[in-house]
Amino acid sequence: MSLILVSLFCVFGIWLDGCSKSTSIDVRSPEIVVTPTSLDFSARALGNPPQQKLLVKNVGGGNLSFTATNSSSWLTLNPILIDTIFVNVLSESLEPGTYYDTIEIIDPDAVNSPQYVPVTLEVRNALTVVSDSLHFMAASGGANPDSQYIRISGVAGGQIHFDLASAAGWLTLSHVSGQTPDSIQIDADITGLPTGIHRDSVVITSPDLPSERVVVTCVLVINSWELRNSGVLASVNLRGVAFRNSQAGWISGVIPSTTEVGTVYKTVNGGESWTLALRSDYR
Repeated sequence: MSLILVSLFCVFGIWLDGCSKSTSIDVRSPEIVVTPTSLDFSARALGNPPQQKLLVKNVGGGNLSFTATNSSSWLTLNPILIDTIFVNVLSESLEPGTYYDTIEIIDPDAVNSPQYVPVTLEVRNALTVVSDSLHFMAASGGANPDSQYIRISGVAGGQIHFDLASAAGWLTLSHVSGQTPDSIQIDADITGLPTGIHRDSVVITSPDLPSERVVVTCVLVINSWELRNSGVLASVNLRGVAFRNSQAGWISGVIPSTTEVGTVYKTVNGGESWTLALRSDYR
């Protein structure tokens, strides 16, 4: 340790015992240590990864007063505190690929200034579907509901291999693998199923994107009566069905032309007609 020893003496012409003293002054320069020494970010297309941070420490003498800069517009350093740099990545407008930048940390008085922290960003393509839920409805003992479709594509376009799987035996898929863009036909078979609400999911994964997983929920409602009033069905996005017997029941949903206002309709004649339900109807 480099020290300057400064002797202090009494100067009144008389040497006094114990008058001579010494004090230590640290004249070392600051020395920068940054952790971690590199940063790696990973983001889905059209998304941003979580914020990370750098810790900046002075292991030398004096006071460390640093600045930090970088060159790429997708990388921002904010805020920069006395010993911490918060690093943010704005990748939502970037095409899939790998991007690089370097954070430069400078203190002109530090013995090892500047320090460099390499930054790597990987933007990966992602799977997307037009709808993340499917609703099937059928009458007990009647025909199977109409087929529905899942449209699968890449967020940033291109071809992505995918696999599909479902658990319930009543749900069938036209094919269980392919590559984007593609449409999958989904069918519900009510054979042998009781009345009520049945749920399953179609899970979409990709060998090209190991961390990618898209889930499409599927709901099958089997009524003891048939919903015949197309006017009601056309104006409500159905969310659920309940029934007491072969004649009385309710449908619930939201009105899409409004700000997702919930509504409930009732029937007392097996679905021949529907009226807006009142609170007293639930008793």
